[in-house]
Amino acid sequence: MFQEILQKISTHVDGVMGCMLLDHDSVPISQIFPNVDEESITMMAVEVTNLLASLKKRNALEEMGQVEEFMLTTERLTALCRIVGGEYILLLALAPNADIERGRTMLRLMSPWIEKIL
Repeated sequence: MFQEILQKISTHVDGVMGCMLLDHDSVPISQIFPNVDEESITMMAVEVTNLLASLKKRNALEEMGQVEEFMLTTERLTALCRIVGGEYILLLALAPNADIERGRTMLRLMSPWIEKIL
């Protein structure tokens, strides 16, 4: 079921390099990599989950509330991340020329469907 949702996200956004659903320990629950070697995306996913865990540990965001989404951009890709169900990360890796706003919209629209399954 998760695979179908990730596929739907990937087909509706141009420039998708990968889409993953991860738990808080960086373990992939479901993933697809339509246009790229998965190793680089997986490494990015691990770093993103570590960053989020570090922020939570330090209570750095306590006054601002819970993180709902965040973005990490490098020279080669942009990782859009949305927190789903409080513990899971929906990550969309995009090529530099991809439509970031369309990616954010798809993550926002599909997150409730994932939460229902969780």
